Amino acid sequence: FFDHMKSSGLLPEEAGAGASAALERAMMGLEERDLQRARQKMKDHQEPRTKGTTLLMGSSQRNAQDEEDDDNSEDEWDAMLDDDKDLEALRAARLAAMKKDAEEEKAFLAKSHGEYREIQEQDFLPEVTGSVLVTCHFFHADFERCKIMDMHLFQIAPQLLPVKFVRINAEKAGFFVGKLGIKTLPTLVFFKDGKAVDRLIGFDGLGGDEFQTEQLLARIQIGLMGGEEQE
Repeated sequence: FFDHMKSSGLLPEEAGAGASAALERAMMGLEERDLQRARQKMKDHQEPRTKGTTLLMGSSQRNAQDEEDDDNSEDEWDAMLDDDKDLEALRAARLAAMKKDAEEEKAFLAKSHGEYREIQEQDFLPEVTGSVLVTCHFFHADFERCKIMDMHLFQIAPQLLPVKFVRINAEKAGFFVGKLGIKTLPTLVFFKDGKAVDRLIGFDGLGGDEFQTEQLLARIQIGLMGGEEQE
């Protein structure tokens, strides 16, 4: 017995107390480990939920972005439709204008606009009253300046389709030469709605025999813009 006491160095009571303490410490250690395991399990259980929440948040954000993209796409589509409507309206307006121009051109050509031709005295009144704008050249067959005027008028007539261009031999139209007071040849008389509104005597303001066609064209346009000619 003593040998046993000596070998352990503890009395039986002391040995029992030490064993109890050791057991208590062991139990506490187990409880701590169990507590840690429990905490880890709770953490592991919560992480997927957190991740799920994050995924849900990400999905929500993506859905919001998708909705915003859809809204932007709808706005762009609406803008494209508006542009198409504007283009369609513009196209319709242009077609209407082209149709109107074509109808006007057809009407002008039916009245011999676009050409420069000679008329007789009996045709004078129907010709100058049959169109809104008329330019009539009183000429003499032997006058060089009348030939120069003819040359330019042949070029201008196709350019000014709204204007009818005619010429009449002054020697064969004595009544209207006297009525209009024609004294110098060549003379251009400009008619608007059947009334004489202006005239060009000789080459006044054109700069001599070498004037440019554009100068005469501009003068005719100015002449036809005027009011009734003063006597």
